[in-house]
Amino acid sequence: MKRILFSLAALTFISAAIALLNGSILPRKPSEVSRCPSEALIGSDTKSDRIHPEKVVVRPWKGRHQVYAIFVLPDDYEIDNAVVVSIEGEMTYCASKPARVKGDEFQGVYAKPGEDIFVARFRTRTASWLIAQGKVESLKQPHNWSLRR
Repeated sequence: MKRILFSLAALTFISAAIALLNGSILPRKPSEVSRCPSEALIGSDTKSDRIHPEKVVVRPWKGRHQVYAIFVLPDDYEIDNAVVVSIEGEMTYCASKPARVKGDEFQGVYAKPGEDIFVARFRTRTASWLIAQGKVESLKQPHNWSLRR
């Protein structure tokens, strides 16, 4: 019986070591999918031509779609690009194209008459990588997320 328990413990330890070395447990470096398409980066580089979110939520431990930015934009605003996420010391990433939220309140952010709330989601895998690199505070900063006007 002791031999079987020892064998199971050794097998579990070896499997865990292989998984860690293989990178299947630790966050992996983001792939090309997280990079921004060139059209999202083209345009004015002036800060006045960028819109920043009202709030950024970073909770990847709660599952998929738990890293996002909340924007309040005019009703007639036409969104044609993804949201750019710039983290110092890292490459530039893109969140999704913002999607309109039903209602005038979302996660404590309120829209006034004539405004709508939009949410841009960021890849959980990429967020986990950045957090593992110690960039969680940078990821939470609204000025690092921008939507071109």
